[in-house]
Amino acid sequence: MRQNGTDSTTDLLVNHLHWAPESSIQLPSGHILDKLVHYKDARPFANKDDMIITKNMFPYYFEENMTHLCVWIKSPMPPDPDSPIGDISMHDKHLIENYINETFVKWLGVPREDILWFKNWTELQSIRPIPHIHVIIKNLSKEQFNEVIHTPGVPLKYSNKRHIRVPRSLRFPQRRENVIA
Repeated sequence: MRQNGTDSTTDLLVNHLHWAPESSIQLPSGHILDKLVHYKDARPFANKDDMIITKNMFPYYFEENMTHLCVWIKSPMPPDPDSPIGDISMHDKHLIENYINETFVKWLGVPREDILWFKNWTELQSIRPIPHIHVIIKNLSKEQFNEVIHTPGVPLKYSNKRHIRVPRSLRFPQRRENVIA
């Protein structure tokens, strides 16, 4: 990519997420993000056009029965200003948990105990300009994989009421992810 004058974020935006036209492949990612990629709803996971699920292009080394996906979103998900390590806010963790439940548990039928999700802290992020979460699923069938890949999943329905239930595992500040049993 670098030999062709393309940075990894531009390659991701154009060739994998399809959020920018192929004609923009030679443009710097900052220009593409500023001028070409815009969210329809600033609320994370609210609009189907603002997110996409992909297989992680740089998977970690897990057992064979584990599937590593990424959920990319256009809307902002900045680090919590009170976090010394760049972790996301509890509010964003609740949104992610609800999205995981709606998309992977209710829609795909994956048992919740077979799912782990996390968003890397700022210092660990390799692609910082595009918010994304990692979703690791144990024993995801080929049919389930094919049904969810390259889709937005299930957008969250926001209301004026505080409908987000705080999962017990997220109530403790020392935990930042859910663990597969």
